[in-house]
Amino acid sequence: MTAQRFVEEVERYYGPYERRTTRKYVLDYISKTYSDRFRNRLFKRLLSDFSGQFKITPDIAILEELKAKILQEPDYHAPALPAPRDKPTDAEREEMARQARELIDNLAEKKRMRESVYLERSDGK
Repeated sequence: MTAQRFVEEVERYYGPYERRTTRKYVLDYISKTYSDRFRNRLFKRLLSDFSGQFKITPDIAILEELKAKILQEPDYHAPALPAPRDKPTDAEREEMARQARELIDNLAEKKRMRESVYLERSDGK
């Protein structure tokens, strides 16, 4: 579930956020903190643990409390991190080489321009 969809579903169930800034902070926070997969799980936990009886929308503190509960669940397995790479791929090396050539060409052109300006000044004296 995307962050935007998460907030929309929360508002459908609990009602709209009273303050736009609260909605913005919650949206920013969950988009940067949780993966789509985790947001799915968080939303299910939110529905079961946070009552909609009073139509109060959950804020970041509530989401963090639920996150802590999810992390304690025996069936929760954090997603594995990708293995670190020691060497760049061939495509990455080619791109770095292209950028280096472009930088060298730009520096050489700038040097030629400075030398020509210098020669023009010295010829005019």
